[in-house]
Amino acid sequence: MWPCGRWTAVRAGLALVMVAGVSGTGTAGVADAGPGVAVVRIVDLGTLPDGETSEAVDINDEGVVVGRSAGHAVRWDQSGRITDLGTLPGGLYSDAVAINDRGMIAGQATTVDGRYHLVLWDRAGRITDAGTLPGGTYFTPIAINDRGVVLGHGDAADGREHAATWQRRTGFTVLRPPAGGCCAQPSAINNRGVAVGGGDVRTDVRADVREVGAIRWDRAGEPAVLGAVSGMWTGAADVNDRGVAVGTAFRGGGAVRVPVRWDRRGRVGELRTPHGQGNALAINRAGVVAGVWLGAPDARAARWDRDGMMTDLGALPDFPSSFAVGLNDHGTVIGQATRWDAGRRFVAHAVRWEPDGRITDLGTLGGPESSVRAINGQGTAVGRAETADGRAHAVLWPAALGG
Repeated sequence: MWPCGRWTAVRAGLALVMVAGVSGTGTAGVADAGPGVAVVRIVDLGTLPDGETSEAVDINDEGVVVGRSAGHAVRWDQSGRITDLGTLPGGLYSDAVAINDRGMIAGQATTVDGRYHLVLWDRAGRITDAGTLPGGTYFTPIAINDRGVVLGHGDAADGREHAATWQRRTGFTVLRPPAGGCCAQPSAINNRGVAVGGGDVRTDVRADVREVGAIRWDRAGEPAVLGAVSGMWTGAADVNDRGVAVGTAFRGGGAVRVPVRWDRRGRVGELRTPHGQGNALAINRAGVVAGVWLGAPDARAARWDRDGMMTDLGALPDFPSSFAVGLNDHGTVIGQATRWDAGRRFVAHAVRWEPDGRITDLGTLGGPESSVRAINGQGTAVGRAETADGRAHAVLWPAALGG
């Protein structure tokens, strides 16, 4: 068996720049954004009664938030009320990963024998055990689209990890690697059921040949290798509802990275940066791309328009580096601004860039750090922030007024 070691390295390279009815209410306040920086309202979503920490990981267009606290999946409604989504019978752990605009939540939960099953919660909070691939011990979801199709990966009876989708009508569908490839890892799925990722697209063990590339799967799970950049291996990170995908081409073990975009036919084109290097990480319905360009000495968040022209989104006065992690269909971008403190500790603040390029430090709850995970169509963002006593709490940042 050949492991997907190189595609694991691709995913690491993409991430390298990023470094049951319990009620409660969050508290609103003003983010500690530092002197000379505009303040923004921040909502502490709180924790479960027996939890000290929490994190928000996704938000839908209705303003419903999902995440985790005290080892359980949780949901916050539009008023900030938290609900423990519970676990499977006999299980001890659950985790919510994503929510779609119909209120369906995808996550993972342990069984009584310690297996990690794919689970879904409906709008009423009822849990469905979707299980694993046949013979598998775990399935890890990464996304759910508005049709209820879940994208993820898990092991099976053959002992190998497989990319797969799940939907209520048909159950699991394995996303096969291209002919001659040994394995693949998924990254994103759009509302039409088209998924993208990457992996070994051609292997020859006897000749010690491995070719790594970006892959797109159609709604039926059939794979297609996306266009390659000469002399480089590629991985796709996101795909919009029009089938346009973005990702990164790598050379030299990941030392050289070039942001790229594939059109609906799979043809590849490089996205321009001042120094020719960067990562494309997200694309919206209009074809606007967010990511990072790698300059010297600092990395900076970037946004590319439909024509491939780049805008340097900048950083904060005391945080010279930045990177984007997502954007909505209006072009509002979320990400992190980062720096090394005097003790050589890596510190990050969540930031938001409005469509006109204005940057806002989203601040913290009195502690040194915050991170942003998702943004909805209205511009409301969620993530986590540290309190003054060093605890991480799920937080919500309302959309900018007039933004």
